[in-house]
Amino acid sequence: CENLNQYYWYAMFVFIGLGNIFVVAWIVDISRRPIVNQDGLKTALDYRSRSKVRMPKAPGSEEGRELWPLDTNLLKQPVAGVGVQLHFNFQFFLIVWALAIGLGWLILSLSVDEALLILGTRRAKTARQNCILVAWGYETQQRLMWTKIDFVVVTYLLTVLACIGFGIRQLRIFQKVDMQNSTHKDY
Repeated sequence: CENLNQYYWYAMFVFIGLGNIFVVAWIVDISRRPIVNQDGLKTALDYRSRSKVRMPKAPGSEEGRELWPLDTNLLKQPVAGVGVQLHFNFQFFLIVWALAIGLGWLILSLSVDEALLILGTRRAKTARQNCILVAWGYETQQRLMWTKIDFVVVTYLLTVLACIGFGIRQLRIFQKVDMQNSTHKDY
């Protein structure tokens, strides 16, 4: 077997390599330049420090506000507002949903027929083996089609129900945070 796109791959890798060399050279050039505006740098660094998200000031405290710790649970704590909290909840929901789908398919495949896990992934070395493999794949696919259809239908129904439940949960989180905090909406 010969790869007909071999030269396209070479060209793409050369292009990516040249791009990486350019980026590294640019970073080295920027880091080696002298500071010509010390006051501007100090102002920019002060502004950057003031822009960081910080914890609320403790009542009666005269000290500055502390940065949020790195182990803050962004699913439960509205660090930068309720929108960020809802966004992290959404990301967590997507991760759990994808893992549940993959685990469901694995359990179904192992309980029905392990051929579901290897269907379409085998390679043949000769034309005869390819013919046998295609015939086996077609027969196995037709024999196990009911499992795929059932899996897709059940997955669709559970996904719709989970999304509705998740939407209700997001609304309740928003309402709870809104009741606990004064916002522009309250005025």
